[in-house]
Parts: sequence; structure tokens; C-alpha cells
Amino acid sequence: MRNRLVLSLALVAAALFTSSSLRSAAFTGTIAGTVTEDSGSTPLVGITVTAYNSSGSWMGSDTTIAGGVDDIPGLAPGTYYVRTSNSAGYVDEAWDDQECVACNVQTTGAPVVVVDSATTTIDFELALGGTISRNGARRGKPT
Repeated sequence: MRNRLVLSLALVAAALFTSSSLRSAAFTGTIAGTVTEDSGSTPLVGITVTAYNSSGSWMGSDTTIAGGVDDIPGLAPGTYYVRTSNSAGYVDEAWDDQECVACNVQTTGAPVVVVDSATTTIDFELALGGTISRNGARRGKPT
């Protein structure tokens, strides 16, 4: 009797685990791509790519690795707005090729559609921009 109960519980647990694993795998998609310099030939490492839903809520992000590759998995099917952010001196963009330094990504960017069990590929080509720094002047009383 006890062995039967243990076996039954194990089967129920396995069914629940399999069901939830299949559900999460089957009903999500991925946004992936590559970030390069605007020439398209030099991959950029350390650029953050972020996806927002149509309400402007953060849904996921990734930072590019070797080869400029980014990958934001586990997104529910729907419409997203995607942008870059970095501190490497490149001009950030919203998808598709819209400058986005301090923009509202939903009004500046083009929508990116994610479907079940698929990868939507979008690539960014970022231009090198200028940087602003302080001139080193000290505040306060002279010593």
C-alpha cells in the first residue's frame, strides 16, 4: 500500500513537472541578435539590450557577449519595444535604427513581434558618439 502511494505521488509530480516544462517552452519566444558598430563589421561587447512590453514595463534584458550576441528568452507572445543602453560611448538606439539617448522606447521604436516557440532576430548597428566629462574643477574652499 505504501509503495503504491509513493509511486502515485511520484507519477503526479512527474506529470506536473513535464506539463509546466512543456507549457513554458511552448508558449514563449526569444528576441536575439547582434550588436555591431555602425559599419556592421565590429561586434560590440557589453551593450545592454532591453525589451519592454507595450505598457512600457521591463520584460527582459541581456548584455552582449563575444561576437556582439544578445539573447532575451522566455518572452510571452506579443509586441515588444527594444532598445540598447551602454556606457562605452556609442549612441543608443531603439529598434529599428532610431536614436534613443533618453527616449520613450514605445513612441520612438518600432514594434518587435514575438511568436510561440520562435526566435525573432533583430540587429543593432551603433554609431560611436561623443562623451561628456567634467573639467576637473574642484568645488569648495581653496586649501
